[in-house]
Amino acid sequence: IDSKNLIVSLNGGLGDHLEAISELIPLSKYLDCRLEVDLNDKYKSILVSTINCNKNINISKKEGLNYSLIRHWMKINTMNIPFKNWIEREKINTQKEASLLFCWQAYGDNNKFSCHSRSINFTKVLYFYKKLLNKNKKYKILDITNWRYWEEKVLKKMGIELYDPAKGELSNLSHIIQQNTIATVDTALAHHCASLGQHAILLLPLFHDERWFELRKKRNNYAKFLTFIDQSSFNLWEDELNELLKML
Repeated sequence: IDSKNLIVSLNGGLGDHLEAISELIPLSKYLDCRLEVDLNDKYKSILVSTINCNKNINISKKEGLNYSLIRHWMKINTMNIPFKNWIEREKINTQKEASLLFCWQAYGDNNKFSCHSRSINFTKVLYFYKKLLNKNKKYKILDITNWRYWEEKVLKKMGIELYDPAKGELSNLSHIIQQNTIATVDTALAHHCASLGQHAILLLPLFHDERWFELRKKRNNYAKFLTFIDQSSFNLWEDELNELLKML
């Protein structure tokens, strides 16, 4: 803490940044100080407009205390600061047709095995889409997965719309997901929805990050806005996809 400012350096991926801010804003209010965050250079351009829309946080021009150290300090001091949604919502007219948004692949730096175990392959997704459209041909489906070129061609032929979230700022994706029912295996999108106060369904792998045990506690926004489907067998998703189909 520098004077009346809590200056924190964030690390990890985009989801880690969103998760951290969900806890740091309530912490700064508890400590009665102003929150400033030092962002990973990779995510500054993505997050700047979203952060600037929130009056409780500023982007810092200098390095701060590592967020991991703050989490450790809170734990040893048994500080149960809840995670809260913080991204400003827009006023959007609800669409009449059923609009669904899916993300079927997990993304991460330098951990291909983890990404593979947290992702659902194209064959299973294609079968799921066919069952879903047989259930209701009027579904409007948006897929934001990073598919290969030939896979994209197959989906487009089925009438499924594709969108690359990496091409714009986070605020662009915020606008889109507020208009849809969300189902995802990508936890970054789940962090985004929880931070926005947007209901979503998250398919969690059998061996998921231990942080989800904490995030799912009732006091946190994750429990309020996310519905969880837990994988029962490693690398098998058939039962979970059938459960998702019933929920939709």
